[in-house]
Amino acid sequence: MLTDSKRYGGLMKRFWKNDLTTDERNTLNSQEVDGEKVVLPDVLSSTKDWSYACPYNKERNAISSGIFKRHVEMTHPKISDEELPPDHTIIIEGHFELGSPGKRGSRKIRKVIRHRIVTSCGDNDIEYGSRKKADPALCLYRSIDLICVTSNKDMEENPPRGNGTVVTFVSAKIRRNATTYRWKEYNGRKVWTVNAKDVEWITVELKDNANEINKILADIEEVKANNNIDPHAKRINIEKLENNLLQLRKKRQFKIKPEKHTVTINLKVSRGSHIRNKYTYQMLLFPVNICTASTGHKLQGRSKDLIIVSSWPKLQGNAAFVNWEYVVLSRVRTLKGLYLFQKLDLNRSYAPSEELQLFIKRAEKKESILIKKRKKAIEQLLNQSEINT
Repeated sequence: MLTDSKRYGGLMKRFWKNDLTTDERNTLNSQEVDGEKVVLPDVLSSTKDWSYACPYNKERNAISSGIFKRHVEMTHPKISDEELPPDHTIIIEGHFELGSPGKRGSRKIRKVIRHRIVTSCGDNDIEYGSRKKADPALCLYRSIDLICVTSNKDMEENPPRGNGTVVTFVSAKIRRNATTYRWKEYNGRKVWTVNAKDVEWITVELKDNANEINKILADIEEVKANNNIDPHAKRINIEKLENNLLQLRKKRQFKIKPEKHTVTINLKVSRGSHIRNKYTYQMLLFPVNICTASTGHKLQGRSKDLIIVSSWPKLQGNAAFVNWEYVVLSRVRTLKGLYLFQKLDLNRSYAPSEELQLFIKRAEKKESILIKKRKKAIEQLLNQSEINT
């Protein structure tokens, strides 16, 4: 049974070049779990790098909402409780106006419309720019993963960031005398909320290339587990490591300020209706999307300890889903880290596209030529060395 990264990597390499055999499909399908139940609470509360993988943005929104709902249920007081909600969680609601950006005379939209946008829409329903998505109610808690949807003008900054950069949420800077900062009821719980106009910035921490941080965290755990060290020396070592960790994390943090954009909102005409109309408004928003669940496109180029596949694409032949299964399955490092809500089809062809097959052949041919040239060059150098000797 495939249990380590090398064996799983070998399976993925064969998948990339050809198709999955029946045995390989059965091996992958052995990782199916019951998606109807509360999913993997121990897994999602771990410090491992994980993500849901979804073929559709609507499904991604639903999963992200479910994760936040569970987080609130586990950490926030009920409405009947006297205590206030914790500060590690906040919902930042978008600020909406009528009119054109930078033009005088902009005015707020009707409260009933705004309420329906905030409570019934996800980032799949609001677009701006080149198909960028905006969340009308950005549900944040400390260390939640976010993906930047901005320009690449800050790639030369320290730390570098641009469109597609993955970060974790640290905190929100609320304006002094903010009028919209208050707790509201969310699923029977008290949760802090604020309008984007009353937030100066959010602080986030770069998640990519966190090898230094991971090493310090491992060192801290190693020191804590070592019972052969004097307790005083152990405490000093841990404090030193934690201080180094704090300083390193500060260097990886940066601020994201709200931006005003013209957005198109796909909104139901009424809460119970299936009919939707498009509205164009000005929206003050933070250019980030929740990244606890991602589409295959956003997962490309990333490696995860855990991948939870919610479903497989239903639209066979759609260009948006070419090689989707391979892309998603190859994002996880080991078979043990793979969880499926739905089994792979035992009969469907998952062979690479014709274009990819041609690319593989060209790449292998060039690789073979390059290896022969290098081998010949090495032999010539060795012969010349023998002659000189």
